[in-house]
Amino acid sequence: MNWKMIFTGAAAALALASQAHALDFTFSSDLTLGDPTIQSGSVTGEIFGLQNNVDGQAATDVVITSYAPGVLGLPGTPFSLFDYANFLAANVDPNIYVDQNDWDVENGQVVFAVFQIFGGYFDLNVANRFNSMVSPDAQTRVQNLGGFDAVTFSGPIPEPATWTMMLLGFGGLGAGLRARRRPATPRPA
Repeated sequence: MNWKMIFTGAAAALALASQAHALDFTFSSDLTLGDPTIQSGSVTGEIFGLQNNVDGQAATDVVITSYAPGVLGLPGTPFSLFDYANFLAANVDPNIYVDQNDWDVENGQVVFAVFQIFGGYFDLNVANRFNSMVSPDAQTRVQNLGGFDAVTFSGPIPEPATWTMMLLGFGGLGAGLRARRRPATPRPA
């Protein structure tokens, strides 16, 4: 195989735009919030690339990809994953981006979800809010907000560019080691 073709293919793979998401998340809740139409279940989605990172607090985009019917509102209707500090409801359908939460980052990994508001309630549904008042300027773990039994994160999946760089690196290392193993040709004296 021609080295120019290999190099061109690797460069093209590195240049391809890929969907870069950092982590997957699942929110699970067993609360009814006083409304029998809201059932226990889970919400899943993806946390996308960082928008900014200041002193370890990194803002990011979140996309809700699925939720159990009735978990976050009436079945088939939009729901809000939102803090009510400014009383603006952001209705969210699956696969719509939300940019409301912050995430603690340690060593390049999201360790838990936090949000910062200036007084107010953290809400999962426009009509059914939690009784979870938070203090001004407080950053509160989602786990402690009374609505989520667990917030779990799964590890990131390497992007195509990462795979390409890994393959090129290991290939180059292997080629270098193989070149050094060439047997010496005996020469007549």
